[in-house]
Amino acid sequence: MNVLAVNDIRAAVDGAFVFFAWSCGIMMTLIALAIVIFVVKYRRSTTPRTEQVHGNTALEVIWVTVPTIIVMYMFYIGYQGFKLMRDVPDDHMVVEVTGQQWKWSYYYPDLGITTTNEQGLFLPGGVAVKFNIRSLVNDVLHSFYLPDFRVKEDSVPGRVSHMWIRPDMPQPGECPQYNIFCAEYCGADHSKMISKLTVLTPDEYVQWVDEFKARIHAPIDVAHAMDPTSDFFLDYNGKQLFEANCVTCHGSKGLGEVETGYANARDLTDLSEWKQGPKKTDIFRTLNTGVTGTNMRSFKQLSLQERFA
Repeated sequence: MNVLAVNDIRAAVDGAFVFFAWSCGIMMTLIALAIVIFVVKYRRSTTPRTEQVHGNTALEVIWVTVPTIIVMYMFYIGYQGFKLMRDVPDDHMVVEVTGQQWKWSYYYPDLGITTTNEQGLFLPGGVAVKFNIRSLVNDVLHSFYLPDFRVKEDSVPGRVSHMWIRPDMPQPGECPQYNIFCAEYCGADHSKMISKLTVLTPDEYVQWVDEFKARIHAPIDVAHAMDPTSDFFLDYNGKQLFEANCVTCHGSKGLGEVETGYANARDLTDLSEWKQGPKKTDIFRTLNTGVTGTNMRSFKQLSLQERFA
């Protein structure tokens, strides 16, 4: 069983980078120094005619052997780090990561819950976590990047890739947070595709799971949830959810392409052209399924309460 922590991946990547940097720096310095020496020693004013060298076996062996050894060692330490990144421990938990324009969603299959880009990713410290990474089939290429952990993997439509980490165990109450970026340019709001990874102690993680499940499984009175004057919308702030998920394409005024310039974005104020209908039940269906043949994505990663809001 692999018991290495994420710091071992970070150490392997940082060690390889430092070795490459020092090797290149030393070689560049030696070459530059040799150029200066030759320019000074063999300048025309002191050496109008130089002796031609037709061969030096020892020198030729050195300049072939030494660089070969250095390059092979570079390959070795690079491969060791790569092998460590691909060698997922047996005792891992799984999180399904899905990329779409322009957010991440995180599904925990063992728990049956999904968190959104805004909510972030929550993991227990000291536990190996394997990420199964994909993009929606009708989406574009993304890249799931955890810079503090020195790991990155492309999120490709129609294909599942993976990577793993083992976050260090935090002190109780610390809850360290790490950035999650998209490292592949994926369209207009690529730079906003930012999320957070929060690491909890095992006890804090269990408490978070219980509270999250209680919140998303809370019973909903549909009539109450569909009444715009009810307290339900104050609790879940539908306006804030709209601004977080919809305005990039449709605009803050809902005018679509006219307002944002995003090609074929629907004008939400013109109810006559809605492909799946403008009724509340139609809108809810659209948020669940998206609209086939268009860039309208499913927002099923939002909780039921958030989709109602």
